[in-house]
Amino acid sequence: MIVFIDTPAYRQNLMEGDIFISMNGHDVFDKDTYERAYNTTKHQNVINFKMMRNSRIINIPIDLRK
Repeated sequence: MIVFIDTPAYRQNLMEGDIFISMNGHDVFDKDTYERAYNTTKHQNVINFKMMRNSRIINIPIDLRK
């Protein structure tokens, strides 16, 4: 994953190398499941990501209004 400077993901400390597990409870396994999860959450103000970072599972809420 690439995180661009001055984006909501950057401001919430998403890091290059983080691995998506789910978005708002929708499991993400590959590009297709990511797109389905994104399409169900893209109109929400906050997306809750579950990520794998350094062999640990973390939850990161991303506020898209900022």
